[in-house]
Amino acid sequence: MAKRLLQGVLPRPSKKHRAAAAAALEADFVKGSIVRLKLKAFVTYDDCEFRPGPKLNVVIGPNGTGKSSFVCAACLALGGATNLLGRAKQVGDYVKHGYREGLIEIELFHCDRNVVIQRKLTRDSNSSRWTINGREATAKEVSNQVSSMNIQLSNLCQFLPQDKVVEFAKMNPFELFRATVKALNFEIGHEELIQRQKQLHNMEEGGKEMKAKQEQLTQQQELHRGDVERFKERRRQIINLEKLKMKRAYVYYNSLRDVHTAAKERLSVAMRQLKQAKDRSGPIQRKITEANENIDAHKMSTRDLSHKVTKGRQDVSGKLSTLESLEHELEEPKQTYEDARIKEKKRMGDIRHLEREIRALKDKLEALPPSEDVSSQADELARKISKCSRDINRVSTDRTRIRQESDDLKAQLRGYSEELRRLEDLKQRRDQILQRMSPDAYKAVQWLRANQGMFREPVLEPIVLLIDMKDKSMAKYLEAMVGRNDFAAFVCQNSDDLRTLMQETKVKRNLRVNIVQPPNKELSSFKPRYSIDDLKRGFGFQRFVKDTFDAPDPILRFLCENNRIHDVPIGDETTQRNLSQAINNSGVSLFFTPTSRVQVKTSRYGGGNSSSVSGITDKHILNTHIDAQKQSELQRNMRTIQDRLRDLVERDGRFQEQERELRREENKLKEERRLLLERRNAASKIEKDINSRKLNVERYEAKKIDLAQEEEKMERNIKKVHRSRVSALRHLHALTQGLQTAVESKIAEGLHQIEAVAALEKLKEEYQDTGQLLESLQEEATEAKLNVERTKSEAKAALAAARKLCGSQDISDDLQQSFQLLPDSLPEIDSMIAQASASVDCMQQCSGMDQGIVAEFEKREEEIELLEIRVLQLNETLVEEKRNIEVQKASWLGPLKEKTAQIGQRFSQFFEKMGCAGEVLLEENEDFAKYSMQLKVKFRKTEELQLLTAQHQSGGERSVSTMLYLMALQGDSVCPFRVVDEINQGMDPTNERRVFDLVVDTVSSAGTSQYFLITPKLLPDLRFTDDTTVLCVYNGPFMLPHTKWNADAVVEQAKKMVSE
Repeated sequence: MAKRLLQGVLPRPSKKHRAAAAAALEADFVKGSIVRLKLKAFVTYDDCEFRPGPKLNVVIGPNGTGKSSFVCAACLALGGATNLLGRAKQVGDYVKHGYREGLIEIELFHCDRNVVIQRKLTRDSNSSRWTINGREATAKEVSNQVSSMNIQLSNLCQFLPQDKVVEFAKMNPFELFRATVKALNFEIGHEELIQRQKQLHNMEEGGKEMKAKQEQLTQQQELHRGDVERFKERRRQIINLEKLKMKRAYVYYNSLRDVHTAAKERLSVAMRQLKQAKDRSGPIQRKITEANENIDAHKMSTRDLSHKVTKGRQDVSGKLSTLESLEHELEEPKQTYEDARIKEKKRMGDIRHLEREIRALKDKLEALPPSEDVSSQADELARKISKCSRDINRVSTDRTRIRQESDDLKAQLRGYSEELRRLEDLKQRRDQILQRMSPDAYKAVQWLRANQGMFREPVLEPIVLLIDMKDKSMAKYLEAMVGRNDFAAFVCQNSDDLRTLMQETKVKRNLRVNIVQPPNKELSSFKPRYSIDDLKRGFGFQRFVKDTFDAPDPILRFLCENNRIHDVPIGDETTQRNLSQAINNSGVSLFFTPTSRVQVKTSRYGGGNSSSVSGITDKHILNTHIDAQKQSELQRNMRTIQDRLRDLVERDGRFQEQERELRREENKLKEERRLLLERRNAASKIEKDINSRKLNVERYEAKKIDLAQEEEKMERNIKKVHRSRVSALRHLHALTQGLQTAVESKIAEGLHQIEAVAALEKLKEEYQDTGQLLESLQEEATEAKLNVERTKSEAKAALAAARKLCGSQDISDDLQQSFQLLPDSLPEIDSMIAQASASVDCMQQCSGMDQGIVAEFEKREEEIELLEIRVLQLNETLVEEKRNIEVQKASWLGPLKEKTAQIGQRFSQFFEKMGCAGEVLLEENEDFAKYSMQLKVKFRKTEELQLLTAQHQSGGERSVSTMLYLMALQGDSVCPFRVVDEINQGMDPTNERRVFDLVVDTVSSAGTSQYFLITPKLLPDLRFTDDTTVLCVYNGPFMLPHTKWNADAVVEQAKKMVSE
């Protein structure tokens, strides 16, 4: 297995000097700086230990030796997430192949005691175990420890891994501002201001809502206030009316009680006076009583006789009514005979009318032609109509077959169209992928599709659009081999077309596109070094990358030439399990397992193999499958169906016209036949009408009336009525005689009654002096007694009613006080009751309110008062909060502006030293969350300052700008260390040298933090200071373990070799 060693290579001084240097070195470390980093079974390292310096650390070594593994180890040891690295997503993937567990141990400087964090990684479970200074800890405790030292792994201004360098330039001004304030330790103040502003906004919105609710409730109150006030006034009037009624009840009871008392006194006086009068008028009164009894007897007899007279009169009257009824009965037989005579006359007239109609119908029947000619003509027309119907059915059947075939073809066409649309959607998704990958390439594709005729041979669109994966799961292997730039490349098949396309896109339209030309070789000339059968038997390889997809021939030739896709095999789980054997014995320099990309290098010196294993992920670039052959076949089938449909439409039109002609002919024949049949059926109809009228004549003949018989019947009925009249007259005579006798008896009894009355009058004259007085006294006593009973009953009823109104037997104190305020006179009380009742009735008409609405009104009134208080309190709080925010803003923004100005000044100075220009702008905003930081740069005198973005500047210019901004932050940020991985790769030598000099000068100055610059190469004759630590990464099968490496011995040996 390959060995890795990382070691500083500065000359090693004596032990005494080393001790003094170590003390001075430790004094230069700041809190949180990396003092030591130890790795075991991590990525490609077996066992290694780093000891960086406190200032600038230049980590140098060829590509693939493990420089970036230092960055990964530091990030993971400090609890950083794997997505910060842009590499493998699972921590188990960082354990070296062949090992189940790996270890990272990092030592951070602290003035009291250095902090040692250890993390053990387990491959199978993707789990970690942590310790801090030898004590078991959780990931949360590690995160808290790291945060306390102001280590910000997620901040690109502090920690910039290799795969994240490009993201720095992609940061928008808002992200750059947040990263900068985090690096300057202003993040907490910024977040507090954002949160306070959000809270202030929420409070203002809440205040608006409360105010709106208050206004809404107030409007509702105003709408109902008048009605509620009227309702309350009505309630007051009702209560007052009830009190008036209760007071009136008691006043009325008191008045009745007084009347009853007076009535009892009058009764007592009347009874005494009556008793005295009775004692004086007793004898005469007895005679008068006897006379009254005699009169009563005569009255009774007279009443009986009156009833008898009345009954006699009723009997006489009834008999007279019977005679009148018999007079009417004499008219009924006469009317019956007259009705029969009139009915017979009408019958004879109807018979004569029917006979005339029968004669007219017979004449009409004789005028009709013979029916035999009409029937033969109708039969001939029926045969012609039948033939037309058969022709119509035949044409209709043909049209039905055409429509059925047309429907089937349309269904097929819809199916083909849907399938073609699905394929077009897949193609559109590929276009969208290209647009995200390279907007300029997408624009160039749109131009090419409209101008393909400008070229000698077809120019192939970008490779990503024309590759069709046979199996989507295999896309990740091709994506791992071909770069995004090649995926977006146009393929020209000759040099002339290549120059034309470059002129049209790059020169005229200023589009950054990649244009390639395939090699002038046959595709069959690209053969693998080993057959897939041999690789399958020995190592589990199943296919080459070239076999996983289809593409046009020029694209395949280009990829075989540049990416050797024909010679890179893909293995299965067997390959994964026997990875060491595949690396050492297969002879393949590059291959894939289901989860990894394996690069094998053979040493030119010792012949040993070294390998680099990296995880692969699906980038979702080629996972859409487009079948071009099927697409062409679908389009061809659709054209065939459309041609057939047009032919069917023409045939259907001809058949439709033929069917219309046949139907017109059929309708004409049917009309002629209908007229003939009507003529033939007319005779039958006339015969039916004649028979019908003859039947009616027979019915009328059967209904003949015998007038002589009817006349005889009339005479018999008249004689019967006359006999009944004679009997009634005899009975009337007897009743009249009885009535006369009763009347005479009644007159005689009346005379006897008059005589008795005269005798009574005589006695009364004798009794007049004392009797009148006695009668008067009796009436008075009776009236007085009735009055006492009546007034007593009325008083009791009035008392019960009064108690019922009050709801209790006794009057409460409050009610007694209310009664005292009311008058004691019934007329006054009645007047007030009338007025109160009129007011209540009027309010009843003017208000439809009920108690529930009033309760809601009162509750709403309380809610409005509460809202007013809360709005006032909230306004006071808002004013105070705005004042506090302004104070905090001033204390935060002032120092931040100073820091930003210093950073901007250094940034501009750095650019001036390089002959360019740059500035840092802090953009303020009313919304603290929208504060932004803009970097503007220019690298040529003829240009204007432009915003640093991923589109405006080249890769080298972005690298220079990023590096200089990080240098400008170096003096002011409070982070303990800063990591920049391979940022100098895109720079030209002049800029790289200038930037390195600035890095050395900036990082070596007093008060700066630790700095790591990771690079695969350095320019010769660079300037270093004593504060620079150069860490070289060695690679090879013959390397010693780091524990046996002695840099002093190597230096001494080199000196001897030089001196010799």
